Amino acid sequence: MILGGASCTNERIERDDRVQVVEKQIDNSFTDFPFSDKEELKLMNVDNVCDYEMVRRLSTIELGATGFASEMNWLGCRLSECPITIYDLNSRPRYYDFVVYNALGRPVGIVRTYAKRERSTLIEGVYDAVPNYYVYKVGSYPDIFIDWKGKQYVGERSQFGKSPKVLVDMQGKHLTTTDLHDLEGLQIIDHLAQDILPKLVLTTEQKNEVYKNMPQDFFENSEIQSGVSQQEAVVKLKESMNIAWTKTQEEACAFWEVVGANEQAVEGANTFVIKNEPEGLFKRLFGVNEQPYPIKRYDTKKNTYRRDDSYWCGPWACGYIVYINQEDDQYRFFEGRAAMFGELWVGNTLLRIFGRPMTPFEMAWTMPLASDWEIFVNPTLRFRDLTAYEHIKNGRGPALRLCASGEQLHWTLAYGARQTGNRFWRNYYFLQVDNGGKVGVPGDPQKAASYRSVDWWNPWLLVWD
Repeated sequence: MILGGASCTNERIERDDRVQVVEKQIDNSFTDFPFSDKEELKLMNVDNVCDYEMVRRLSTIELGATGFASEMNWLGCRLSECPITIYDLNSRPRYYDFVVYNALGRPVGIVRTYAKRERSTLIEGVYDAVPNYYVYKVGSYPDIFIDWKGKQYVGERSQFGKSPKVLVDMQGKHLTTTDLHDLEGLQIIDHLAQDILPKLVLTTEQKNEVYKNMPQDFFENSEIQSGVSQQEAVVKLKESMNIAWTKTQEEACAFWEVVGANEQAVEGANTFVIKNEPEGLFKRLFGVNEQPYPIKRYDTKKNTYRRDDSYWCGPWACGYIVYINQEDDQYRFFEGRAAMFGELWVGNTLLRIFGRPMTPFEMAWTMPLASDWEIFVNPTLRFRDLTAYEHIKNGRGPALRLCASGEQLHWTLAYGARQTGNRFWRNYYFLQVDNGGKVGVPGDPQKAASYRSVDWWNPWLLVWD
């Protein structure tokens, strides 16, 4: 199942399934969770999959080291002995969800961790809403799956490394597992370069239209106005993605080498309860823990501006930028200039490439018109989280992120950034908002727990406001 282009066609009908898992709350007295079996977890500790007990110990330490625990009021709490495992489409663990219990034994939240040694951190996110996992147990489906795009399914896993025996989407449709492929690393790069980026990179005519009246001092990269062809631009972006993937791997290896070299110290640490400010090895392990850098004006109207996922994500994000800076609601202007493109045959599958999401060209072309030439979007895709982090922190401008939502791509607006790590690796987290289809309304912009990591392949567009 190949990811369609930058589209939000189905946002009017269905919310992102992953958000529903996180946001659906139940009574805190609910204690019956579908925890994974210890013996099964041990058998899956191969092929780059993390030992769940080590993940639990390190996550307990990381919660204190990064400030998550104090912000969530989890000091003195403990993590469940076993996780709820969420699988990829090769029947391998993708995430571990550990339940957070307070001193009275009541569940008060969830810590979602990476189950593979793919990142230089353990924690994907912390959530104070406890999901009812049995919402996904309708019928007799024992397992939960999430693919590389974040789309969720239920079903029954197969042997480790093979497609699930049964797979059902969240609308109840049974899927043929032989037609589903969970891409990884270079496969994602090849797919994006072949099927997605050619639809997002500007043509020579579009470049001329966008840049002819823009102030020169808005550009960091001189290549954006050069004579580089569309095909050459795709090649350069593919090289940039390769660099991003390689760096992600290198930093993950550095992190896990340190963990492996100090495995006995980790195993001997008191991780029964969550504590604050670990010292020595653990302080060095999680190292830099900068304060968040939010652009506060973007937080002021997050609850009131067209707070409904019936709106298109691209026009919503652009409209919110203008509304925050000029108090002028230009959503309909952007919506009216978001193109309706055609369809594309990939193999035997018909994909609608664009609904009304806004392409990078459309964003860069319409933003100056809507803001009376005071706000600009650079349509050059960037594949480094560091670039977005520095733009938000030092440039004090937001960034538009292109991510996945179901079978389509989706825009979110990042207006805050923070980092953790040390001199060998960095982890970047972003405070985001959108039309309601993906990230919803974030919490307190001063709290680290409101910031989320993003997938390494998500491209950025920088905004000068």
